[in-house]
Amino acid sequence: MAYHVICISRQFGSGGHEIGEKLAEQLHVSFYDKNLVVLAAERSGIHPETLEKADERRTNPWLYESLHEENQTFGRGLPASDALFQLQSQLILEAAKKKIVLL
Repeated sequence: MAYHVICISRQFGSGGHEIGEKLAEQLHVSFYDKNLVVLAAERSGIHPETLEKADERRTNPWLYESLHEENQTFGRGLPASDALFQLQSQLILEAAKKKIVLL
């Protein structure tokens, strides 16, 4: 079984978000952008602000804050960026198994 994910790489000011929204509308598929961070926070119990700060940022392997939040159910001890990557990967794969996904 093939899974389909369309990913639009973008930079600030490129209009990638708007292009993605319009393409998803025309193709009648789900569109995920920043809401992947919200979904990841809901699934993991990690505070959304923690994941938003880690989004699209590299982790310094020598100096990083590991996750140790009170209600956290995922990624304890990992850098926030690593936990976010793992969570988003799971969410994307699960969504792709059901339908075409546009990121």
